Amino acid sequence: MPGTEDAIEALRKAAEADGRTFFAISTVTGLNLDDFVTTCAAEVAELRKEIAITTPTVDRSEAWEHQRLRRDNKLRIEREERHAWRVSGGQIERMVIQTDWDNDEAVAYLQRRLDRMGLEVQLAKAGAVDGDEIRILELTFTYEDPNKPNTDGIEIPDEDASDQQFEDVEFEEAPSDASHVAEASSETE
Repeated sequence: MPGTEDAIEALRKAAEADGRTFFAISTVTGLNLDDFVTTCAAEVAELRKEIAITTPTVDRSEAWEHQRLRRDNKLRIEREERHAWRVSGGQIERMVIQTDWDNDEAVAYLQRRLDRMGLEVQLAKAGAVDGDEIRILELTFTYEDPNKPNTDGIEIPDEDASDQQFEDVEFEEAPSDASHVAEASSETE
């Protein structure tokens, strides 16, 4: 642009005095624009390398996995009727869905896992009594008091004791009862 030579020269001297590269560019004519963009790209790449070297990478996968497990192990027990309870939670619902209900061994395995995870104990804490109906998803089960003596004489071995206890358990009364919610936590760490 005519008449800007003195201003350009003053800016060039100021930039050089500050240790900076100076570009007189024109977006109208494209003067020095390619050089400016190439130099900027190289500078940004260099700065990114420096950041990558000096900034430690934080591995959050362990924290995310812990949050996922905590969310998965959350269990909600809600009284729906006088002798009917709704049990919900990611892990327990997934186990029920994955069970082959036509295979007696698979059903027995699910029962053992639920026992080891403490479902019966949590149901007892919520107030379930022998004979109550337990609903998980669209399936129903009959609650058997874990403190009741085993009268059938069958002892089931504890083959896979690796199941974790539920970390968060939420108890909720039916809306028609006195409303209160209690939370219990059993850490397995």
